[in-house]
Amino acid sequence: CDDVLGKEITTEIILPIMLKLLRDEDSEVRLRLISGLGKLGNVIGVSLLSQSLLPSIMDLAADKTWRVRLAIIEEIPRLAEDLGVGFFDEKFCGLCLTWLSDDCSSIRVAAAENLKHLTKLFGKEWMLERIMPKIHELRVNTSYLRRLTCLISVGKISESVEPDVIKAEMLPVVIGMAGDTVPNIRFNVAKTLEMVGKLCDKEFYTKTILPALSTLAEDTDRDVTFFAKSGIENLNNEFK
Repeated sequence: CDDVLGKEITTEIILPIMLKLLRDEDSEVRLRLISGLGKLGNVIGVSLLSQSLLPSIMDLAADKTWRVRLAIIEEIPRLAEDLGVGFFDEKFCGLCLTWLSDDCSSIRVAAAENLKHLTKLFGKEWMLERIMPKIHELRVNTSYLRRLTCLISVGKISESVEPDVIKAEMLPVVIGMAGDTVPNIRFNVAKTLEMVGKLCDKEFYTKTILPALSTLAEDTDRDVTFFAKSGIENLNNEFK
């Protein structure tokens, strides 16, 4: 479906065929169709495309094949940009947050990356209202994998916001997880502190991040101490 056919023929003939194929039993067929959504949207318009495909997108978001779910996630930023915040919040925001709890680690990481792009697109206030409640929910989840997703998300989102937002909203979440009972979470706290620390100023690093890393450097788990000491060394060099 390209510009040669035009919007009317594409909408009346091609779109119904694609809607049917998106439910094909073969995951490879579904994947190829998803990868072509961009070209279809260029012809009929993303708004019409999204409204037509919404039921299928919702089904594919829970597809048993993780690569299909991943392909849908990768389409979300483009759809969000063309649809606008109102339509996106109504139809897709909840879906994006659901992916943070997916059973597949690759999907959870991609979902966190997706939040970075959406935050850059929709802004700080949108992120604080729509995303941060989910971040706080994940922070206290009984599953350490969900808590790990919280840290990954904070690190990704921090790349799309100003330092004052990082200081006020992001770092308190990370530092608050430094006492987690699971060593894997604690050393990821150290790694996230290093990552986010590079986005802040030297004074804030010295007063807030360094003390947290110094405490982790005395941890009983050797992996935690390794990443904490590595973070201190790297950030000290960063702020020479």
